[in-house]
Amino acid sequence: MNYKLLLILAAVALIFAGCAKNELTEQPQPRVMRFTATVEEPADTRATLEETDAGAIRFKWETTDVVQMAFVQGDTKKTANAAVTSVSADGRTAQFSVKVPDEITGDFTLYAYRSSRYDDSSTDGVLLATDPTIAVLPEVPWEYLATFKHQSKLVSVWCKKDITYSGGVLPDVSLAFQHLGAMMTVKVKNSTGVEVMDIFSIRLKGTKYWVFNHAWIGTAQFNMATGSYVTGEELKNIALEIRTNMTRYGGIAAGETKNYYTWFVPAPYTEGNAIALEAENSSRNVIGTAGPSGSKNQIDFQPGKNYRVAVDIITSTDPEYKYALNFVPWE
Repeated sequence: MNYKLLLILAAVALIFAGCAKNELTEQPQPRVMRFTATVEEPADTRATLEETDAGAIRFKWETTDVVQMAFVQGDTKKTANAAVTSVSADGRTAQFSVKVPDEITGDFTLYAYRSSRYDDSSTDGVLLATDPTIAVLPEVPWEYLATFKHQSKLVSVWCKKDITYSGGVLPDVSLAFQHLGAMMTVKVKNSTGVEVMDIFSIRLKGTKYWVFNHAWIGTAQFNMATGSYVTGEELKNIALEIRTNMTRYGGIAAGETKNYYTWFVPAPYTEGNAIALEAENSSRNVIGTAGPSGSKNQIDFQPGKNYRVAVDIITSTDPEYKYALNFVPWE
């Protein structure tokens, strides 16, 4: 065998050795869990106060998503973040991977929470530091863009699952996340005959506390272990606010219609709780109240649904208020 042939064979051997090495490093590693994430949708994701046909808004995973995870084994509670590795073309499923903390040595319960927050927030949309089985809901800031993209940023989903673990390589896991809140689409028409520029928020005002208002006052907390909200932290409010902030982001011309969105956390249903409409300016003064058709009974709001509400603004006949607001059918 000549010297040139020996060199060729040696080079081929090195190539195969390199391939074998790469294949080995790509194999599943101990303590690394890979999981497929989906989001459970209610049987009917279409709902409206008017009970007419309504459009569904469905959750989609994004390549920038991060899932916060708590690993609980007895009294041991450890956290880690799972980064997305791939997202399906329709955004309905995503693949994640995460390293199981070294302190977890056997079977454990996994708690997973996906939430985002606005840039000016820092303590919300996270697992509670003192007990990571509790999810702190994101805050709605004082001013924000009332667009779907900006509002859907706050959508929060969660999951709980018992995992059998022997310390070796984990099998792939499927996690079905549940919604924590609902979306509301509010279609507002200006029927005053002049441009409306001074409405900072439209409020769906109840007669009893009916919504968890995770606003600038504080944040609600959800216990993933029990599947219920932490008593005293829910920040219930008598009104659900839809921020239009027209002075800053543009008003509604005469005869024009605009859509506004909000993500909210429903409270337990209270039968007979009437909802009335109210408008406030940026100084928090009421400048519009319910007109002749400006009230309805509350329905049983459910997480994961999109509720569509149509509102008409007219000139008030009450000299104390500038506007009157009415619920109208969605068209």
